[in-house]
Amino acid sequence: MAKAVPLALSDNASLDLNARLHTGSAPMQVFQRGEMVGPYLVERVLGTGSQCTVYGTRNPKDASRQAIKVLNAINTTLIQRMQREGEVLAKLSHENIVGVRGVVNTRMGPGLVLERIDGPSLAAVLGMMTLTEGEALGVIHAVLSGIEKAHAAGYVHRDLKPSNVLLRVRDNEVVPKLADFGLAKVLVDPTQVGITMTGALFGTAHYMAPEQLHDSKDVDGRVDLYVAGVMLYEMVCGRPPFDGAMLEVIAAREDGIYPDPLELAPDLSERTAGVIRRLLEASPDDRPANARQVMDLLGLGVTVRTVRGNVADTARAIRDGNRTGQGNWVKKAQPKKVESKAVISPVALLWVGVVFALVLMAVMTVFVGIVAYLLI
Repeated sequence: MAKAVPLALSDNASLDLNARLHTGSAPMQVFQRGEMVGPYLVERVLGTGSQCTVYGTRNPKDASRQAIKVLNAINTTLIQRMQREGEVLAKLSHENIVGVRGVVNTRMGPGLVLERIDGPSLAAVLGMMTLTEGEALGVIHAVLSGIEKAHAAGYVHRDLKPSNVLLRVRDNEVVPKLADFGLAKVLVDPTQVGITMTGALFGTAHYMAPEQLHDSKDVDGRVDLYVAGVMLYEMVCGRPPFDGAMLEVIAAREDGIYPDPLELAPDLSERTAGVIRRLLEASPDDRPANARQVMDLLGLGVTVRTVRGNVADTARAIRDGNRTGQGNWVKKAQPKKVESKAVISPVALLWVGVVFALVLMAVMTVFVGIVAYLLI
């Protein structure tokens, strides 16, 4: 295969490379099992989204295994995003970032040949369990390490979320890896023409910094740090800090209103809770400046260690499709219900005022009538 600039696609519809195989959803298959895609033999669908499908493949010549990301429909804008992801990944070589292997021509256009991750996404694991503080710190350490590498190379991910953190299962541990750099923003060369226009909204609303909701173009690496805080909160609290309908999430995020992490996870250390609060600051100026500073605040070292424990057992069970109870499943902890303070809306206050005025008028009318009767 001729060497070429890798291409790829960012799927805005929360493409999850593995989890959807285990939720009963029927993935779209452009290519069938046993079909050749370039020199690669299709083995199965790893995952699918609205814009692309990821296939697990094998090279018959050397028995190597790959993941190939292919568009579901040919579209110029999507191909541009594919090009962006390939270009970014080609410049990033890191243990906690999914590697790119090359590009292959398909009948659906170029397909991105990626490192094949033997495991589910963090989103799939979070659907099954709440992580311990130690497990969550292990995962976020890897995420921050990948972010640090991308930022040092001049890229902001801009689409971080649990479904874009893949967990490679290796023996009794998992290695988190960042995926889907199709929306990455170039920092080092502001003159470079990108595909994002000023005012455009890119990413997933539940995992976006407040400033990104206004303009995805003029942001810096602190948007990725904000989402790292969102994911760390979700891992230890069992739910995202901002939950509900999209408009409710956006409003709460703008105001910085969310249940304190210690309310939902009382056993969480004050150190970790404090870092989460700083990461979730609405103003980027109030957040840590970079990923290394966050790791220092959390007491994490330079070397990223793999994650063990129940999270590894659950990831392996999801990968193997074990829903018979034979694996070491961990029941997802239900977050404590946070009692919301009663708030009287302006409309309710208006009605109270109207009723009060009517009652007062009625009393006055009766009073005047009685006075007039007595005077007569």
